[in-house]
Amino acid sequence: MSHLDAESKSRLRYVHEPQPGLSLARNAGIHASEGTYIAFIDDDGLAEPEWLEQIVQRFDANDKIASVGGNIFPVFEETPPSWVTPQLYPYFSCFIFSKEETFLEPGRYFFGTNMAFRKDVLLASGGFDARLGRKGNSLLSNEEWTVFHYIDQQNLLKLSSPQVNVHHIIPPSRLIRRFFIRRLWWQGVSDTVFNSSWTGETMVGHQERLEQVWRLLRLASGEAPYRSLDQTPCVFNLSDGRYHLRALHRSGGRTMQTQQQRYFS
Repeated sequence: MSHLDAESKSRLRYVHEPQPGLSLARNAGIHASEGTYIAFIDDDGLAEPEWLEQIVQRFDANDKIASVGGNIFPVFEETPPSWVTPQLYPYFSCFIFSKEETFLEPGRYFFGTNMAFRKDVLLASGGFDARLGRKGNSLLSNEEWTVFHYIDQQNLLKLSSPQVNVHHIIPPSRLIRRFFIRRLWWQGVSDTVFNSSWTGETMVGHQERLEQVWRLLRLASGEAPYRSLDQTPCVFNLSDGRYHLRALHRSGGRTMQTQQQRYFS
């Protein structure tokens, strides 16, 4: 903040949230804010000039717009390997939503590094799910889905604009296969938690996600044809917020067993 002038500094507020977790930090910011609209960007995201102005203009134009977002372009710190194709970019939180302004249909959501909401909508929805979102070393996500789910239920609008863009820095540590396996594992956990909470169904989301990334990585790297990835079910107990995953990876006769156990809240 040293490069900011005195007027800009006077408009900044630092809010300390003692409990760890992305969702709790965001929710603390929501309650501390005094504005009508709230925009979110990651610390490794670079907003284009007039990003905030473009967001405000679109909210002001239509009071049924509950959320505004846009495209997220990757900025690689080093040249990615050939197997890191655009199919994998969404797992860097990079995605081209639209080349023209359009409203997202129900079930389609913006990514957390480039999204904005009306404050009253965030409060009415209950904010971001504290059981989800990054916490410690976990790669939990989907914390914003509860807000978007509420927006869809209320028949409000989500506007995607090509004038609301962010560039996301991708470090070398995310350009390895281990990152993608870990990222997709946690995405499956996140999908399972969200669906268990909102639909009452227990879905084995981690299996679907792991099979998807396993297939993409093997095909992109020119390895042997894809073989099945056997999984045991994901058990999630909403009463105590605990889950236990056990995965069995089989590839070319080599077996690797992984166990992970964590606690929410």
